[in-house]
Amino acid sequence: MREYFARLSSAERRFVVAVLLIVFAGLNAWLVWPRFGDWKKNQAAIAKARQTLKVFEDKIALAPELERKIKQFESEGASVPPEDQSSDFVGTIQRQAAASSVNILTMIRQQPRTNLFFIELAQSLTLQSDEEKLVDFLYKLGAGNSLVRVRGLTLNPDAPRHNLRVNVTLVGSYQKKAPVRRSSAPAATDAPAAVKKAAPPAPKPVATNASALPAVPGATKRSTPPKP
Repeated sequence: MREYFARLSSAERRFVVAVLLIVFAGLNAWLVWPRFGDWKKNQAAIAKARQTLKVFEDKIALAPELERKIKQFESEGASVPPEDQSSDFVGTIQRQAAASSVNILTMIRQQPRTNLFFIELAQSLTLQSDEEKLVDFLYKLGAGNSLVRVRGLTLNPDAPRHNLRVNVTLVGSYQKKAPVRRSSAPAATDAPAAVKKAAPPAPKPVATNASALPAVPGATKRSTPPKP
């Protein structure tokens, strides 16, 4: 390389150096300079990942406290009884009415409504009571774990005007049973194979040689004419 530059003139040397500088600058502009922003992008991605990791670690550290609060809320709230206990809906109303000294005149059961998770039973009642007993009946009926609530309420004085005649519709919500999953394996429905009976063999022809037959008494023997 030195011998090549030694043979060149000063002008030629300047030209070669200029060409090399242009090539070097072009390679940098093509390969190096567009990558200058990658360092900032990588630093920003690393900072974001560290921040996300810190948020996740903080939430994981709160897991014992959240589990304790969930158990506390579950113990305080009323659990939804299963669908098997829906038959106790009328019994709950009657027991609370007897405890609150509320007289039930009529009871009419309405058509139940259902959705994907719950079944809703409704009962229309006609009650006779005073104000204090009626409030005690409705309050205690909704304060327990029975999940019974009032949908409609109509108040009228009775005939002697000593008590109230109340038309009320009570609604109870109950959890539905989980559907039982049945196996989707198809039942075996293979038709029995038809049994083919072999055809009986054809009877063999019986030889009719006259000499082999026994003689019959009293029978006349016919003579056959000789062959020509």
